[in-house]
Amino acid sequence: MLKLKTYTTILLLHIGYYSFAQHTYTIRNTDFDCYNYTEMNGVLYFASYHWLYKTDGTSFGTRQVKKIKDDYNYDDIICSHLTVVNNELFFVDKDGDNGEELWKSDGTESGTTIVKDIISGYSSSEPNYLINYKDTLFFSARGPLKGRELWKSDGTDSGTILIKDINTDGWNGSNPKHLVVSNGVLYFSAYEKTHGTELWRSDGTENGTYLVKDLVPGTDGSNPEYIVDINGTLLVFAQGKVFLSDGTEGGTKEIKSIRSDKKYTKIYNLRVVKNQVYFIADDGIHGKELWKSDGTAEGTHMVKDIRENSTEDSWIENLSNMDSILFFSASNGFEELELWRSDGTEKGTYMLKDINLNGSSRPRALTLYKNHIYFSAYLYDIELWRTDGTEEGTIRVHVLNTSSSISSEIREMGVFNDKLFLSFKDNSNDIRLYAHDFDKFDPFIGINEIVKEKDIYPNPSSGLYTIKQYNPTTHDISVIDCFGNKLLISAINENNVLDLNHLSNGLYLVKITEKRNGKEVIHKIIKK
Repeated sequence: MLKLKTYTTILLLHIGYYSFAQHTYTIRNTDFDCYNYTEMNGVLYFASYHWLYKTDGTSFGTRQVKKIKDDYNYDDIICSHLTVVNNELFFVDKDGDNGEELWKSDGTESGTTIVKDIISGYSSSEPNYLINYKDTLFFSARGPLKGRELWKSDGTDSGTILIKDINTDGWNGSNPKHLVVSNGVLYFSAYEKTHGTELWRSDGTENGTYLVKDLVPGTDGSNPEYIVDINGTLLVFAQGKVFLSDGTEGGTKEIKSIRSDKKYTKIYNLRVVKNQVYFIADDGIHGKELWKSDGTAEGTHMVKDIRENSTEDSWIENLSNMDSILFFSASNGFEELELWRSDGTEKGTYMLKDINLNGSSRPRALTLYKNHIYFSAYLYDIELWRTDGTEEGTIRVHVLNTSSSISSEIREMGVFNDKLFLSFKDNSNDIRLYAHDFDKFDPFIGINEIVKEKDIYPNPSSGLYTIKQYNPTTHDISVIDCFGNKLLISAINENNVLDLNHLSNGLYLVKITEKRNGKEVIHKIIKK
Protein backbone atom coordinates (compact mmCIF):
# COMPACT_ATOMS: atom_id res chain seq x y z
CA MET A 1 0.00 0.00 0.00
CA LEU A 2 1.30 3.45 -0.91
CA LYS A 3 1.81 5.62 2.15
CA LEU A 4 1.22 9.32 1.81
CA LYS A 5 3.31 11.79 3.72
CA THR A 6 1.50 14.15 6.06
CA TYR A 7 2.23 17.85 5.80
CA THR A 8 0.69 20.44 8.08
CA THR A 9 0.53 24.18 7.58
CA ILE A 10 -0.08 26.74 10.30
CA LEU A 11 -1.45 30.08 9.11
CA LEU A 12 -1.84 33.22 11.22
CA LEU A 13 -4.11 35.94 9.89
CA HIS A 14 -3.85 39.41 11.36
CA ILE A 15 -7.27 40.98 11.76
CA GLY A 16 -6.71 43.73 14.31
CA TYR A 17 -9.00 43.88 17.32
CA TYR A 18 -12.14 43.21 15.29
CA SER A 19 -14.08 40.00 15.52
CA PHE A 20 -13.56 37.93 12.40
CA ALA A 21 -16.84 36.15 11.58
CA GLN A 22 -15.80 33.33 13.91
CA HIS A 23 -18.27 32.80 16.73
CA THR A 24 -17.99 29.73 18.88
CA TYR A 25 -19.95 28.92 21.98
CA THR A 26 -19.53 25.75 24.00
CA ILE A 27 -23.01 24.54 24.88
CA ARG A 28 -21.93 21.92 27.40
CA ASN A 29 -19.84 18.78 27.73
CA THR A 30 -22.55 16.21 27.00
CA ASP A 31 -24.02 14.39 24.04
CA PHE A 32 -26.83 16.85 23.28
CA ASP A 33 -26.88 18.80 20.02
CA CYS A 34 -28.34 22.17 19.05
CA TYR A 35 -31.52 22.05 16.96
CA ASN A 36 -34.77 23.85 16.09
CA TYR A 37 -32.97 27.01 14.88
CA THR A 38 -35.75 29.64 14.86
CA GLU A 39 -35.52 33.41 14.29
CA MET A 40 -37.58 35.91 16.23
CA ASN A 41 -37.12 39.69 16.21
CA GLY A 42 -33.58 39.59 14.83
CA VAL A 43 -32.38 36.92 17.26
CA LEU A 44 -31.75 33.24 16.57
CA TYR A 45 -33.17 30.83 19.14
CA PHE A 46 -32.29 27.17 19.45
CA ALA A 47 -32.69 24.29 21.87
CA SER A 48 -30.33 21.80 23.44
CA TYR A 49 -32.01 19.13 25.56
CA HIS A 50 -33.99 21.09 28.24
CA TRP A 51 -32.05 24.31 27.60
CA LEU A 52 -33.29 27.25 25.50
CA TYR A 53 -30.56 29.45 23.97
CA LYS A 54 -30.36 32.57 21.83
CA THR A 55 -27.66 34.23 19.74
CA ASP A 56 -27.21 37.44 17.80
CA GLY A 57 -24.49 35.78 15.73
CA THR A 58 -21.59 36.60 18.05
CA SER A 59 -19.95 34.65 20.83
CA PHE A 60 -20.66 37.39 23.36
CA GLY A 61 -24.29 37.53 22.26
CA THR A 62 -24.82 33.76 22.56
CA ARG A 63 -26.29 32.84 25.89
CA GLN A 64 -28.72 30.62 27.69
CA VAL A 65 -32.25 31.97 28.01
CA LYS A 66 -33.45 29.44 30.56
CA LYS A 67 -32.93 25.94 31.89
CA ILE A 68 -36.38 24.43 31.75
CA LYS A 69 -35.30 21.34 33.64
CA ASP A 70 -32.15 21.52 35.74
CA ASP A 71 -30.64 18.07 35.40
CA TYR A 72 -28.24 16.21 33.13
CA ASN A 73 -30.00 12.85 33.07
CA TYR A 74 -31.03 11.57 29.67
CA ASP A 75 -34.71 12.16 28.92
CA ASP A 76 -36.70 11.37 25.79
CA ILE A 77 -38.70 14.56 26.35
CA ILE A 78 -36.71 17.58 25.18
CA CYS A 79 -37.25 21.25 24.36
CA SER A 80 -38.81 21.15 20.88
CA HIS A 81 -41.35 22.51 18.36
CA LEU A 82 -40.06 26.12 18.45
CA THR A 83 -42.75 28.24 16.75
CA VAL A 84 -43.09 32.05 16.55
CA VAL A 85 -46.51 33.69 16.86
CA ASN A 86 -47.03 37.42 17.50
CA ASN A 87 -43.47 38.06 18.76
CA GLU A 88 -43.62 35.17 21.19
CA LEU A 89 -41.66 31.96 20.91
CA PHE A 90 -43.76 28.89 21.73
CA PHE A 91 -42.20 25.52 22.43
CA VAL A 92 -42.83 22.23 24.22
CA ASP A 93 -40.90 20.95 27.24
CA LYS A 94 -41.28 19.66 30.76
CA ASP A 95 -39.81 20.89 34.02
CA GLY A 96 -39.56 19.19 37.39
CA ASP A 97 -43.12 20.08 38.44
CA ASN A 98 -45.15 19.58 35.26
CA GLY A 99 -45.31 17.08 32.46
CA GLU A 100 -44.66 17.86 28.78
CA GLU A 101 -46.64 21.06 28.21
CA LEU A 102 -46.81 24.26 26.16
CA TRP A 103 -44.28 27.01 27.01
CA LYS A 104 -43.51 30.47 25.66
CA SER A 105 -40.61 32.93 25.79
CA ASP A 106 -40.00 36.61 25.02
CA GLY A 107 -36.24 36.01 25.07
CA THR A 108 -35.70 36.67 28.77
CA GLU A 109 -35.44 34.19 31.64
CA SER A 110 -38.34 35.76 33.54
CA GLY A 111 -40.40 35.89 30.37
CA THR A 112 -39.95 32.18 29.67
CA THR A 113 -42.88 30.44 31.35
CA ILE A 114 -45.33 27.61 30.98
CA VAL A 115 -48.45 28.78 29.12
CA LYS A 116 -50.90 26.30 30.58
CA ASP A 117 -50.65 23.04 32.47
CA ILE A 118 -53.33 21.39 30.33
CA ILE A 119 -53.09 18.12 32.24
CA SER A 120 -52.07 19.14 35.75
CA GLY A 121 -49.25 17.52 37.65
CA TYR A 122 -46.67 15.16 36.23
CA SER A 123 -48.99 13.91 33.46
CA SER A 124 -48.47 15.44 30.01
CA SER A 125 -50.70 16.93 27.32
CA GLU A 126 -47.84 16.36 24.83
CA PRO A 127 -48.51 19.23 22.42
CA ASN A 128 -47.31 18.73 18.84
CA TYR A 129 -47.88 19.96 15.27
CA LEU A 130 -47.57 23.61 16.40
CA ILE A 131 -48.50 26.10 13.66
CA ASN A 132 -49.23 29.82 13.30
CA TYR A 133 -52.73 30.36 11.92
CA LYS A 134 -54.45 33.75 11.99
CA ASP A 135 -51.79 35.05 14.42
CA THR A 136 -52.82 32.37 16.89
CA LEU A 137 -51.03 29.19 17.85
CA PHE A 138 -52.85 26.00 16.84
CA PHE A 139 -51.70 22.59 17.97
CA SER A 140 -52.69 19.04 18.83
CA ALA A 141 -52.75 18.09 22.52
CA ARG A 142 -54.18 15.63 25.00
CA GLY A 143 -56.85 17.00 27.30
CA PRO A 144 -57.68 15.86 30.83
CA LEU A 145 -60.96 14.18 29.80
CA LYS A 146 -61.17 14.40 26.00
CA GLY A 147 -58.09 12.61 24.71
CA ARG A 148 -55.94 14.27 21.99
CA GLU A 149 -57.82 17.02 20.14
CA LEU A 150 -57.31 20.35 18.33
CA TRP A 151 -56.35 23.32 20.54
CA LYS A 152 -55.40 26.97 20.12
CA SER A 153 -53.61 29.53 22.30
CA ASP A 154 -53.09 33.28 22.45
CA GLY A 155 -50.23 32.79 24.93
CA THR A 156 -52.33 33.05 28.08
CA ASP A 157 -53.71 30.37 30.38
CA SER A 158 -57.33 31.41 29.83
CA GLY A 159 -56.77 31.84 26.11
CA THR A 160 -55.46 28.29 25.64
CA ILE A 161 -58.58 26.32 24.79
CA LEU A 162 -59.96 23.23 23.12
CA ILE A 163 -61.47 24.09 19.74
CA LYS A 164 -63.67 21.05 19.28
CA ASP A 165 -64.15 17.59 20.77
CA ILE A 166 -64.09 15.82 17.39
CA ASN A 167 -64.10 12.27 18.69
CA THR A 168 -66.61 12.09 21.52
CA ASP A 169 -65.91 8.41 22.09
CA GLY A 170 -64.33 8.52 25.53
CA TRP A 171 -60.59 9.00 26.13
CA ASN A 172 -59.27 8.15 22.68
CA GLY A 173 -59.47 11.58 21.10
CA SER A 174 -59.33 12.41 17.38
CA ASN A 175 -55.51 12.64 17.31
CA PRO A 176 -55.15 15.62 14.91
CA LYS A 177 -52.02 15.45 12.74
CA HIS A 178 -50.32 17.13 9.75
CA LEU A 179 -51.64 20.66 10.42
CA VAL A 180 -51.18 22.89 7.35
CA VAL A 181 -52.64 26.21 6.16
CA SER A 182 -53.88 26.54 2.58
CA ASN A 183 -55.86 29.48 1.16
CA GLY A 184 -56.65 30.80 4.63
CA VAL A 185 -57.98 27.52 5.99
CA LEU A 186 -56.39 25.14 8.52
CA TYR A 187 -56.38 21.51 7.32
CA PHE A 188 -55.46 18.41 9.29
CA SER A 189 -56.25 14.73 9.68
CA ALA A 190 -58.48 13.57 12.52
CA TYR A 191 -60.32 10.47 13.71
CA GLU A 192 -63.91 9.88 14.70
CA LYS A 193 -65.61 6.51 14.95
CA THR A 194 -68.01 6.89 12.02
CA HIS A 195 -65.47 7.71 9.30
CA GLY A 196 -62.09 6.75 10.77
CA THR A 197 -59.12 9.11 10.21
CA GLU A 198 -59.85 11.53 7.36
CA LEU A 199 -59.25 15.07 6.08
CA TRP A 200 -60.69 17.87 8.23
CA ARG A 201 -60.67 21.66 8.10
CA SER A 202 -61.07 24.50 10.62
CA ASP A 203 -61.43 28.27 10.74
CA GLY A 204 -60.57 28.27 14.43
CA THR A 205 -64.12 27.94 15.72
CA GLU A 206 -66.06 24.90 16.86
CA ASN A 207 -68.76 25.29 14.18
CA GLY A 208 -66.14 25.94 11.51
CA THR A 209 -64.29 22.70 12.25
CA TYR A 210 -65.65 19.80 10.21
CA LEU A 211 -64.90 16.81 7.98
CA VAL A 212 -63.99 17.69 4.38
CA LYS A 213 -64.57 14.27 2.82
CA ASP A 214 -64.60 10.59 3.68
CA LEU A 215 -61.84 9.65 1.20
CA VAL A 216 -62.17 5.94 1.99
CA PRO A 217 -65.81 5.30 2.95
CA GLY A 218 -66.35 3.34 6.13
CA THR A 219 -64.90 3.29 9.61
CA ASP A 220 -61.33 2.36 8.60
CA GLY A 221 -60.53 5.79 7.17
CA SER A 222 -57.89 6.83 4.63
CA ASN A 223 -55.34 7.70 7.35
CA PRO A 224 -53.60 10.59 5.53
CA GLU A 225 -49.82 10.44 5.86
CA TYR A 226 -49.07 13.92 4.47
CA ILE A 227 -51.11 17.04 3.78
CA VAL A 228 -49.23 19.69 1.81
CA ASP A 229 -49.94 23.10 0.28
CA ILE A 230 -48.35 23.95 -3.07
CA ASN A 231 -49.00 27.63 -3.70
CA GLY A 232 -52.68 27.34 -2.80
CA THR A 233 -53.18 23.79 -4.09
CA LEU A 234 -53.88 21.25 -1.35
CA LEU A 235 -52.60 17.70 -1.87
CA VAL A 236 -53.39 14.80 0.43
CA PHE A 237 -51.33 11.60 0.42
CA ALA A 238 -53.31 8.67 1.80
CA GLN A 239 -53.54 4.92 1.19
CA GLY A 240 -50.87 5.11 -1.50
CA LYS A 241 -52.91 7.62 -3.47
CA VAL A 242 -52.69 11.34 -4.19
CA PHE A 243 -55.81 13.47 -3.67
CA LEU A 244 -56.46 17.06 -4.74
CA SER A 245 -58.76 19.23 -2.61
CA ASP A 246 -60.22 22.73 -2.70
CA GLY A 247 -61.64 22.27 0.81
CA THR A 248 -65.06 21.05 -0.27
CA GLU A 249 -66.42 17.53 -0.49
CA GLY A 250 -67.19 17.86 -4.20
CA GLY A 251 -63.83 19.44 -4.95
CA THR A 252 -61.80 16.69 -3.27
CA LYS A 253 -60.86 13.84 -5.61
CA GLU A 254 -58.24 11.19 -6.26
CA ILE A 255 -55.80 12.09 -9.03
CA LYS A 256 -53.35 9.19 -8.95
CA SER A 257 -52.66 5.82 -7.35
CA ILE A 258 -48.97 5.05 -6.88
CA ARG A 259 -49.54 1.35 -7.54
CA SER A 260 -51.38 0.22 -10.65
CA ASP A 261 -53.22 -2.39 -8.56
CA LYS A 262 -54.29 0.44 -6.20
CA LYS A 263 -52.94 -1.41 -3.16
CA TYR A 264 -51.64 0.52 -0.17
CA THR A 265 -48.07 1.81 -0.23
CA LYS A 266 -46.44 4.22 2.20
CA ILE A 267 -45.30 7.71 1.18
CA TYR A 268 -42.05 9.18 2.56
CA ASN A 269 -40.01 12.39 2.78
CA LEU A 270 -42.03 15.10 1.05
CA ARG A 271 -40.29 18.23 -0.23
CA VAL A 272 -42.08 21.13 -1.94
CA VAL A 273 -40.01 22.68 -4.74
CA LYS A 274 -41.59 25.57 -6.64
CA ASN A 275 -44.96 24.32 -8.00
CA GLN A 276 -44.49 20.63 -7.34
CA VAL A 277 -43.77 18.23 -4.52
CA TYR A 278 -41.18 15.47 -4.48
CA PHE A 279 -41.66 12.34 -2.42
CA ILE A 280 -40.52 8.72 -2.06
CA ALA A 281 -42.87 5.86 -2.93
CA ASP A 282 -42.88 2.20 -3.95
CA ASP A 283 -45.05 1.29 -6.93
CA GLY A 284 -44.58 -2.44 -6.30
CA ILE A 285 -42.17 -2.79 -9.23
CA HIS A 286 -39.16 -0.50 -8.70
CA GLY A 287 -38.83 -0.31 -4.92
CA LYS A 288 -38.79 3.01 -3.06
CA GLU A 289 -37.84 5.63 -5.65
CA LEU A 290 -38.14 9.37 -6.31
CA TRP A 291 -41.57 10.63 -7.41
CA LYS A 292 -43.10 14.04 -7.98
CA SER A 293 -46.54 15.62 -8.36
CA ASP A 294 -47.81 18.98 -9.59
CA GLY A 295 -51.41 18.21 -8.62
CA THR A 296 -52.39 16.61 -11.91
CA ALA A 297 -52.64 12.94 -12.91
CA GLU A 298 -50.13 13.28 -15.75
CA GLY A 299 -47.78 15.32 -13.57
CA THR A 300 -47.68 12.67 -10.83
CA HIS A 301 -45.12 10.00 -11.69
CA MET A 302 -41.79 8.40 -10.82
CA VAL A 303 -38.89 10.68 -11.71
CA LYS A 304 -36.24 8.01 -12.09
CA ASP A 305 -35.53 4.39 -11.20
CA ILE A 306 -32.25 5.18 -9.46
CA ARG A 307 -31.60 1.57 -8.51
CA GLU A 308 -32.28 0.20 -11.99
CA ASN A 309 -33.63 -3.27 -12.73
CA SER A 310 -34.23 -3.99 -9.08
CA THR A 311 -37.07 -4.00 -6.57
CA GLU A 312 -34.63 -2.89 -3.88
CA ASP A 313 -34.82 0.63 -2.49
CA SER A 314 -32.46 3.44 -3.47
CA TRP A 315 -32.54 4.73 0.14
CA ILE A 316 -33.39 8.32 -0.74
CA GLU A 317 -33.16 10.70 2.22
CA ASN A 318 -32.32 14.28 3.27
CA LEU A 319 -34.24 16.13 0.55
CA SER A 320 -33.39 19.81 0.12
CA ASN A 321 -33.46 22.26 -2.76
CA MET A 322 -31.74 25.27 -4.29
CA ASP A 323 -34.17 27.11 -6.54
CA SER A 324 -35.81 24.41 -8.68
CA ILE A 325 -33.07 21.78 -8.21
CA LEU A 326 -33.61 19.01 -5.69
CA PHE A 327 -30.64 17.61 -3.75
CA PHE A 328 -30.71 14.38 -1.76
CA SER A 329 -28.72 11.33 -0.70
CA ALA A 330 -29.26 8.01 -2.49
CA SER A 331 -27.64 4.75 -3.54
CA ASN A 332 -27.84 3.30 -7.06
CA GLY A 333 -26.57 -0.10 -5.94
CA PHE A 334 -23.07 0.46 -7.32
CA GLU A 335 -22.09 3.42 -5.16
CA GLU A 336 -23.31 3.62 -1.57
CA LEU A 337 -25.12 6.66 -0.14
CA GLU A 338 -23.84 9.72 -2.01
CA LEU A 339 -25.06 13.17 -3.06
CA TRP A 340 -27.57 13.35 -5.94
CA ARG A 341 -29.44 16.10 -7.75
CA SER A 342 -32.60 16.27 -9.87
CA ASP A 343 -34.31 18.84 -12.08
CA GLY A 344 -37.45 16.70 -12.13
CA THR A 345 -36.56 14.77 -15.29
CA GLU A 346 -35.07 11.30 -15.63
CA LYS A 347 -32.06 12.58 -17.57
CA GLY A 348 -31.53 15.44 -15.13
CA THR A 349 -31.43 13.11 -12.11
CA TYR A 350 -27.93 11.84 -11.39
CA MET A 351 -25.25 11.35 -8.74
CA LEU A 352 -23.46 14.66 -8.29
CA LYS A 353 -20.23 13.31 -6.87
CA ASP A 354 -18.88 10.04 -5.48
CA ILE A 355 -17.35 11.64 -2.39
CA ASN A 356 -16.23 8.45 -0.65
CA LEU A 357 -14.74 6.04 -3.20
CA ASN A 358 -14.26 3.39 -0.54
CA GLY A 359 -17.72 3.44 1.00
CA SER A 360 -20.64 5.72 1.81
CA SER A 361 -20.25 9.46 2.47
CA ARG A 362 -23.75 9.55 4.05
CA PRO A 363 -24.68 13.17 3.17
CA ARG A 364 -26.91 14.67 5.87
CA ALA A 365 -28.38 17.96 7.11
CA LEU A 366 -28.60 19.46 3.58
CA THR A 367 -29.09 23.21 4.04
CA LEU A 368 -29.33 26.11 1.57
CA TYR A 369 -26.87 28.91 2.34
CA LYS A 370 -25.46 31.62 0.04
CA ASN A 371 -26.36 29.89 -3.25
CA HIS A 372 -24.83 26.61 -2.08
CA ILE A 373 -26.14 23.48 -0.43
CA TYR A 374 -24.11 22.73 2.69
CA PHE A 375 -24.12 19.26 4.16
CA SER A 376 -22.14 16.88 6.35
CA ALA A 377 -20.38 13.93 4.76
CA TYR A 378 -18.08 11.15 5.86
CA LEU A 379 -14.73 10.65 4.11
CA TYR A 380 -11.89 10.27 6.59
CA ASP A 381 -13.92 11.86 9.37
CA ILE A 382 -17.16 13.83 9.70
CA GLU A 383 -16.69 16.77 7.34
CA LEU A 384 -18.56 19.90 6.27
CA TRP A 385 -19.09 20.07 2.49
CA ARG A 386 -20.88 22.36 0.08
CA THR A 387 -22.02 22.23 -3.53
CA ASP A 388 -23.06 24.73 -6.18
CA GLY A 389 -24.78 21.95 -8.12
CA THR A 390 -21.74 20.88 -10.16
CA GLU A 391 -19.28 18.06 -9.58
CA GLU A 392 -16.28 20.39 -9.57
CA GLY A 393 -18.15 22.78 -7.26
CA THR A 394 -18.81 20.05 -4.69
CA ILE A 395 -15.97 20.52 -2.24
CA ARG A 396 -14.98 19.93 1.35
CA VAL A 397 -15.14 23.02 3.54
CA HIS A 398 -13.80 21.66 6.80
CA VAL A 399 -13.08 18.48 8.76
CA LEU A 400 -15.32 18.66 11.80
CA ASN A 401 -13.93 15.94 14.01
CA THR A 402 -10.47 14.41 13.67
CA SER A 403 -10.68 12.07 16.67
CA SER A 404 -11.17 8.40 15.88
CA SER A 405 -12.41 7.77 19.43
CA ILE A 406 -15.19 10.38 19.42
CA SER A 407 -18.36 9.84 17.39
CA SER A 408 -20.09 12.97 16.10
CA GLU A 409 -22.43 14.09 13.35
CA ILE A 410 -24.44 17.12 12.28
CA ARG A 411 -28.19 16.58 12.48
CA GLU A 412 -29.37 20.09 11.71
CA MET A 413 -28.05 23.46 10.48
CA GLY A 414 -29.62 26.91 10.54
CA VAL A 415 -29.09 30.17 8.64
CA PHE A 416 -29.22 33.53 10.37
CA ASN A 417 -27.67 36.98 9.76
CA ASP A 418 -25.86 35.65 6.67
CA LYS A 419 -24.14 32.95 8.73
CA LEU A 420 -24.51 29.20 8.82
CA PHE A 421 -24.97 27.71 12.30
CA LEU A 422 -24.31 24.12 13.30
CA SER A 423 -23.20 22.07 16.28
CA PHE A 424 -21.13 18.94 16.67
CA LYS A 425 -18.87 17.18 19.13
CA ASP A 426 -15.25 18.29 18.73
CA ASN A 427 -11.99 16.52 19.60
CA SER A 428 -12.30 17.54 23.26
CA ASN A 429 -15.69 15.75 23.45
CA ASP A 430 -17.50 19.09 23.84
CA ILE A 431 -20.70 20.00 22.04
CA ARG A 432 -20.04 23.41 20.49
CA LEU A 433 -22.08 25.87 18.45
CA TYR A 434 -20.27 27.05 15.31
CA ALA A 435 -20.89 29.76 12.75
CA HIS A 436 -19.63 29.79 9.17
CA ASP A 437 -19.43 33.03 7.20
CA PHE A 438 -19.13 32.34 3.47
CA ASP A 439 -18.18 35.88 2.48
CA LYS A 440 -15.49 36.67 5.03
CA PHE A 441 -13.52 33.49 5.34
CA ASP A 442 -14.00 30.67 2.89
CA PRO A 443 -12.61 27.75 4.93
CA PHE A 444 -14.65 26.72 7.93
CA ILE A 445 -14.46 29.28 10.69
CA GLY A 446 -14.30 28.40 14.32
CA ILE A 447 -12.75 25.74 16.48
CA ASN A 448 -11.95 27.56 19.71
CA GLU A 449 -13.10 31.11 20.44
CA ILE A 450 -10.60 31.34 23.28
CA VAL A 451 -7.50 29.19 22.87
CA LYS A 452 -6.82 26.96 25.82
CA GLU A 453 -3.52 27.79 27.54
CA LYS A 454 -2.34 24.22 27.09
CA ASP A 455 -2.51 24.60 23.27
CA ILE A 456 -0.82 27.96 22.68
CA TYR A 457 0.58 29.93 25.58
CA PRO A 458 0.75 32.52 26.93
CA ASN A 459 -2.34 33.99 25.29
CA PRO A 460 -2.65 36.98 25.14
CA SER A 461 1.07 37.71 24.77
CA SER A 462 3.30 40.67 23.99
CA GLY A 463 4.78 38.73 21.07
CA LEU A 464 6.16 35.30 22.01
CA TYR A 465 3.97 32.17 21.94
CA THR A 466 4.75 28.53 22.57
CA ILE A 467 2.87 26.07 20.38
CA LYS A 468 2.54 22.77 22.17
CA GLN A 469 3.37 19.50 20.40
CA TYR A 470 4.78 21.25 17.35
CA ASN A 471 6.80 18.99 15.04
CA PRO A 472 9.18 20.99 12.78
CA THR A 473 9.60 18.03 10.43
CA THR A 474 5.92 17.93 9.50
CA HIS A 475 4.73 21.51 10.08
CA ASP A 476 5.28 24.79 8.31
CA ILE A 477 4.24 28.20 9.64
CA SER A 478 3.23 31.22 7.62
CA VAL A 479 1.99 34.59 8.83
CA ILE A 480 -0.69 36.09 6.59
CA ASP A 481 -2.49 39.39 6.90
CA CYS A 482 -6.24 39.90 6.38
CA PHE A 483 -5.65 40.60 2.68
CA GLY A 484 -4.04 37.20 2.13
CA ASN A 485 -0.45 38.51 1.96
CA LYS A 486 2.23 36.21 3.39
CA LEU A 487 4.42 38.08 5.86
CA LEU A 488 6.62 35.27 7.16
CA ILE A 489 7.32 31.62 6.39
CA SER A 490 8.53 29.04 8.95
CA ALA A 491 8.40 31.64 11.69
CA ILE A 492 9.03 29.31 14.61
CA ASN A 493 12.26 28.30 16.34
CA GLU A 494 13.56 24.98 17.64
CA ASN A 495 11.91 25.59 21.02
CA ASN A 496 8.45 25.75 19.39
CA VAL A 497 8.27 29.50 20.02
CA LEU A 498 6.48 31.77 17.56
CA ASP A 499 7.88 35.31 17.52
CA LEU A 500 5.44 38.07 16.53
CA ASN A 501 7.28 40.94 18.26
CA HIS A 502 7.72 42.77 14.95
CA LEU A 503 3.98 42.72 14.15
CA SER A 504 1.39 45.21 15.34
CA ASN A 505 -0.96 44.45 18.19
CA GLY A 506 -4.19 42.71 17.33
CA LEU A 507 -6.02 39.44 16.85
CA TYR A 508 -4.60 36.59 14.75
CA LEU A 509 -5.92 33.23 13.62
CA VAL A 510 -3.77 30.13 13.88
CA LYS A 511 -4.85 27.61 11.30
CA ILE A 512 -3.38 24.10 11.27
CA THR A 513 -4.02 22.07 8.12
CA GLU A 514 -3.01 18.59 7.03
CA LYS A 515 -2.62 18.78 3.29
CA ARG A 516 -3.12 15.06 2.83
CA ASN A 517 -6.70 15.03 4.00
CA GLY A 518 -7.63 18.65 4.63
CA LYS A 519 -7.99 18.31 8.41
CA GLU A 520 -7.92 21.73 10.01
CA VAL A 521 -7.71 23.31 13.46
CA ILE A 522 -8.13 27.04 13.95
CA HIS A 523 -7.21 29.02 17.08
CA LYS A 524 -7.29 32.69 17.95
CA ILE A 525 -4.37 34.46 19.64
CA ILE A 526 -4.02 38.05 20.76
CA LYS A 527 -0.89 40.19 20.61
CA LYS A 528 -1.07 43.10 23.04
